[in-house]
Amino acid sequence: MTLEEIRKQDRVIDYFLQLAEIPSPSLKEENVANKIIEIFNKKGIEAKKDNYGNVIARLEANNSNKNPVMLSSHMDVVGSDDKVNIRISSDGKYIETDKTRSLGSDDKAGGAVILDILIYLKEHPEISHPMIEAVFTRDEELNMTGIHNLDTSKITSQNVLILDGAYLGECDVAGASFTNLTVSVTEGKSGHSGNDINDETRINANKVLGEIINVIPQGVYKKNDLGVVTSINSGAIIGGSAGLYLLSNKKDLQITDQNEIMNEIANKSFRNIISANAYASYSIRSSEPDNEEQLKQEISKNIDIIAKKYDGLIKVDYKFVNHMPPFVKDADEEFLNQVIDAAKKNGLNSTPASFHAGAETHILQNKKVNKDGKKFKPMLLGVANILNMHSADEMVDYKSLIQGRNWVRDIILAE
Repeated sequence: MTLEEIRKQDRVIDYFLQLAEIPSPSLKEENVANKIIEIFNKKGIEAKKDNYGNVIARLEANNSNKNPVMLSSHMDVVGSDDKVNIRISSDGKYIETDKTRSLGSDDKAGGAVILDILIYLKEHPEISHPMIEAVFTRDEELNMTGIHNLDTSKITSQNVLILDGAYLGECDVAGASFTNLTVSVTEGKSGHSGNDINDETRINANKVLGEIINVIPQGVYKKNDLGVVTSINSGAIIGGSAGLYLLSNKKDLQITDQNEIMNEIANKSFRNIISANAYASYSIRSSEPDNEEQLKQEISKNIDIIAKKYDGLIKVDYKFVNHMPPFVKDADEEFLNQVIDAAKKNGLNSTPASFHAGAETHILQNKKVNKDGKKFKPMLLGVANILNMHSADEMVDYKSLIQGRNWVRDIILAE
């Protein structure tokens, strides 16, 4: 089967291909934004860019008794602005690239579904539907500046479906925060490891940091029926003469392979210096603020014990910095039940879950309000099965995209 034959199977596939064919790395989304506006305008739906370059479209309600719904996807993809060469997989089940770059189904699958639903309802005015507000954001993959700069004072909806999941039927009702932890061991008394090793006032910073690392948890800290609730991950550890090596070789250091540079630093840093400084960084994720606080208190208590042990000999500092607040499950489950019922109607086993990463859900819930000053109630849905996301091997099950479109359409049209 050819791409042209697949396009004709369902309009949502054609819309997906039209979007996916346009390269749109973060902050270079202008061409795909123009395509979205062009498709909408040809069908009589007004769509335009806001001051930041996000695209906003609206389909007015023909049933004012139904609550408005906002549908959202992002326009940027992980990948370059090189040409996107699209083909059908050898087994005929997937749309993929020629393996030279990512496909961009994250999140052009979501974008295609939004396009198709609004246009379908525009073409069928006899179908009762609420107001639908469609938002296509920029720069989700890098810094989420699109959603940060979205003027939501013009948005009526409270219920928001962000179509940005990795698999068909995904229904995320909570998401983890992102907190940075940095630990520093500094102001130690350095010296020569041969001449000064017997001086008990010279405490090796690497040793102290090692003790601290040993009392900081690693991996899953708590999980429940929704999935992983709280976790902590060691991101980087550096200390001793590694800093001296980097400083003295910064002009000549042109190594790009990660393993090679790590070996280079480990093997060529001085071994005969009693280290005065060492540093570590961690990421903490949690969708349960109280549990995150419990973890932070445990870490603080353990580090403080070690700091007291070496008080006066070396300085121990640590700092928690909240990078992104959590996305917390909303207590009102009426709209969630609507989502689950529509999933069952389409043969999908959609189970509410918590995802262990950041997304635009977090920004909407914590940083934005609608035109009436009310908080948004977002959910993140998966509208297609996407394999090997963000890689040159990325592919999308195009038949699942049809199911995803039907699911979201039934959510909106539910009585």
